[in-house]
Amino acid sequence: MQTLTNSALEFRHEDTQFIIYGPDGQNLGHIGYDLTRHQWCYTPYGQPVKAVGTLEACKVAAESGYEEYLNQSTVIEIGTLAPTYALTGTSWRVAGAGRSAYVKVRTRDNEEYKVLVADSFIRQLRVGSVIQLRHRDGSLYLQWTRKPVRRSVAVAA
Repeated sequence: MQTLTNSALEFRHEDTQFIIYGPDGQNLGHIGYDLTRHQWCYTPYGQPVKAVGTLEACKVAAESGYEEYLNQSTVIEIGTLAPTYALTGTSWRVAGAGRSAYVKVRTRDNEEYKVLVADSFIRQLRVGSVIQLRHRDGSLYLQWTRKPVRRSVAVAA
């Protein structure tokens, strides 16, 4: 059995695939060779195939998936909506027709952040929602982890 440690992930070679483990020993998925495609496939644990290509490309996809996993945060509080103001010259004016509110999120490291969010996004949030906390140009913003999956229930007659 061969073990490759790359950043925070550990790739253990077992039989015909690489099992991916996180720093806490949790199984995060596997990279296996697909004989019909003649390529390597990265499959996160409990999800469909996410990347197909060379072994190195699948390892890069696994690392980026792990970074997305680390950026996941949970909404713990949603503030009340208020108009958004902007400083123009020497006075404050209402900026556009938008309203916004602060949303408090808790990261996987138990750090809490307050982020100003537009009301169109807040209408879709609930306390307990899992979202990603991102940094850009020195400011924080929120985005969905991935597109929500709609499931329909078939009823037998």
